[in-house]
Amino acid sequence: MNQTDPDTGPDRAAGLLRSISRREAPDDELLGRRVALAELLEKQHEESPEAADRRALENLRRPGQPLLVSGQQAGLLLGPAYSLHKILGLLTLAEALSAAGLPRPVCIFWIESNDHDWEEIARIRVPGFKDLKLAPPPGGRGRSVGRIRLEEESLETLRRGLAAVFETWPAEQRSICEDGLRRPGSPAELFRRLARGLFPGRGLLFFDPSTPGARRLCAPFFEGLRARGGALLEDFRESTGQLRAEGQEPPVTLDELAPWFEEDGLGLRRRARFDSEPASPDALSSNVLSRPLLQDWLLAPDLCLAGPGELLYLRQTEAAARGLGIRGALPWPRPRVQLVPIEDEERFRALELDPWNPPQPGEPWPAEFLDRLPGASAGRNDQRRLLELAQEIFKLGADWSGRAGRPDLEASGKRLGARLTELGDKIFRASIADHRPLLRDLHRRARWQDSTAGPQERRINSLALLAHLGGPKILPALEAALDPFAGGSQRLLVDPGSATVRNMESEA
Repeated sequence: MNQTDPDTGPDRAAGLLRSISRREAPDDELLGRRVALAELLEKQHEESPEAADRRALENLRRPGQPLLVSGQQAGLLLGPAYSLHKILGLLTLAEALSAAGLPRPVCIFWIESNDHDWEEIARIRVPGFKDLKLAPPPGGRGRSVGRIRLEEESLETLRRGLAAVFETWPAEQRSICEDGLRRPGSPAELFRRLARGLFPGRGLLFFDPSTPGARRLCAPFFEGLRARGGALLEDFRESTGQLRAEGQEPPVTLDELAPWFEEDGLGLRRRARFDSEPASPDALSSNVLSRPLLQDWLLAPDLCLAGPGELLYLRQTEAAARGLGIRGALPWPRPRVQLVPIEDEERFRALELDPWNPPQPGEPWPAEFLDRLPGASAGRNDQRRLLELAQEIFKLGADWSGRAGRPDLEASGKRLGARLTELGDKIFRASIADHRPLLRDLHRRARWQDSTAGPQERRINSLALLAHLGGPKILPALEAALDPFAGGSQRLLVDPGSATVRNMESEA
């Protein structure tokens, strides 16, 4: 799993093609698992088979067929915005490699449904609306989210909570969402329906590892982990030490428990122990460290499209992959994308604000921006005069307190100085009071900048962001503008009206 350099020279697609072509082809055992997987996926996709799906499933069975994989938790309405970035990145990579001469790769999106943190997947954040937090169905807390079924009551709660949001969405996207939420199913099933609705006819396959069939298919993997026992922990420690030696902070803290979970009789998920009796195959699932190993064991992918944190997970499993004899995928960074509508970009630039890093609610406005507002300069000057006077009073009070031995003089100076400082702040706020509608409008626009900071449940929702950019009609333009080989962040300027996108980094 050696990290691949995303900058592969002038012809980056050809460079990656060469890297994939030099890899060992899957042996008969690996190919056998792919064939079994194809049969399982046929059942998962049979509700709405498409010609592109059938071709992808047939290709999955063929020796030498390149395979690309990415994945994300089964968040409601596709979870945080980088779920959308990963799907687009997967498709653009496949197209670029195919254009460079590689047989059209099979693309599989791994819907991570074995996680049992309901709070992470069940929050929907749409700027301008109160966050929707769907409560788990009775008995759902502590269970793998893929084993939780959202019945009509939960779906109705979800539809009712999103009714006002849906009213602001383009009709085509609203229809896709309403169709996806019409029938009961697990969060993973809802994720698959919505994603397939957005990307029909692309042959993009979705894998849910929490189904009984998938758990049975993966059972030999967990037998192999258990057989390796304590040596597996030593492997993880080796890779963890290597990361630290390179100055990297390992994402997972190691302990003595086994790197997988098992479910008890109530379906509650808990970490397993190496010395415990094996549970039934249907009760076993991976943890954050063994999931990349399971993905490589089952799929034998040629390339894994991953986020910054996931790339570190892959590094932390390198020695374990070697010890288990697992053919690791080439790690490749997912696109890190900023998406800004052209109207917002023009608005911020007209006010001499950075449209790619606008002031967020709760952050101070740049002083130079506020001072440019009509009438603000007079308020700012008076604020500064009062602050200077407050500082002088502070100084006088402290000075005479020392001379006269009167501590009360210093305390009085502090109180009076604080009141003058407060008065200055109020005067300046009054001087910009007429601009509050402008400031509120700028904050409304800034909220749509999807920050890379904070936990994923606080990120903007994928479908909410897509609706803000014009809905599904913008997807072909996003795909065309996205550079799957760019190593850093890409700035995409979106015109929802004309459904066009410009990659500002490429132009620069």
